[in-house]
Amino acid sequence: MHSNTKSGSDTEIVFIRIGRHFDFRLRDQFLRACRTAQLARARKIVIDLAQTRRLHESGLALLMMLHDRAWCLRDGIELVNCSAPLLARFKREVYPGIFSIPMADC
Repeated sequence: MHSNTKSGSDTEIVFIRIGRHFDFRLRDQFLRACRTAQLARARKIVIDLAQTRRLHESGLALLMMLHDRAWCLRDGIELVNCSAPLLARFKREVYPGIFSIPMADC
């Protein structure tokens, strides 16, 4: 996983790129990304799931933890590049509206 902050003209966005497996091993990176977002007063966190093939229960727990800790984000958390199986799982197991998933990624 890789995370970084990218500045725009008037916005701050924290990017998190997930590898093949999304599980609890990413806990420290998620905590760092959340802290970076809070310190930078980021507008949102974008999680790129382009390479993710397996979503473990602990990965879902990390998303919920991030949601709870990143309450100060104006635009919330956006999940991008979701595969069809991941999207179906998010729709089945995550409360609607907690995360933004662009329709182009469906």
